[in-house]
Amino acid sequence: MNRLVYLIPFLLTAASCAQEPLDPDNSHSGLSATAADAGDVVFHEVTLGDSTVAIEEHGGGDGLSILILGSGDSTAYDVGVSFTAGNGGRMVAVRTNEDFRVSFSVEGGVYSFEPTRVFSVPGIRKSIGSQNTPASFFNVQAYADRILSIYEPDWIVVELTDHRPDDYSARSYQAGGDLADEALAVHVQPGVDPGDFFVAYDSEMYDVLRLAGLNVVRSNSQIAEDDGSLSVWAARNGMRYVRVEASYGHRTELRGMLEGLVGVLEALPSRLEAN
Repeated sequence: MNRLVYLIPFLLTAASCAQEPLDPDNSHSGLSATAADAGDVVFHEVTLGDSTVAIEEHGGGDGLSILILGSGDSTAYDVGVSFTAGNGGRMVAVRTNEDFRVSFSVEGGVYSFEPTRVFSVPGIRKSIGSQNTPASFFNVQAYADRILSIYEPDWIVVELTDHRPDDYSARSYQAGGDLADEALAVHVQPGVDPGDFFVAYDSEMYDVLRLAGLNVVRSNSQIAEDDGSLSVWAARNGMRYVRVEASYGHRTELRGMLEGLVGVLEALPSRLEAN
């Protein structure tokens, strides 16, 4: 990994411009970025208009590559840092002062967006909502592109997050649960807290996690709309995706889940077949 301090200009790729030619010269975008090295951590600063978002890059080399998009995920962050330090691999974590939406101002306007729903054009539009303008759109699109350029997934996207156990668990996807329509299958391992589970988007991933004795939900990707989530982005780019969900404070459990995931990934081909 290059350990030099460098300046990276934000320019939309030709593909992005062709996909959404709202502002071909990107004159509305106020984004800039810097990266600085501090031992095993590289700190990136991404400027959205008048606001700055920090992105941390931990570790490097072979091993599990983890992405954290929400700053409120303190359990996920703590475990991700320690797991990467002890097991190799790398973790990219977006660090903002807000839990659920990122706010910024540009050209006199104030905008906000949901950071987990910005990885497609329809997702950005829905995330910004009525605030969608050429300036806000291109700033958010460049922000999402920058996250992906830092994370650089190869064949699988591993998103790490945590939640309140009373609000959300694998049982939310079982018959009678609030999210039952979004699941094709649910496995809750006896004796394992249902608040600690995986969400898989392909049958092979679901099967290897289930057979390993881990809680796992098979998402019904057939009904999933393009909401700008990483799962949709990964599928469109031929990559696997798995989300690792843990209850707040379940650090030991989450570490065990990551160790289990490393083991089952060895049994999966990197090629994602349609299923």
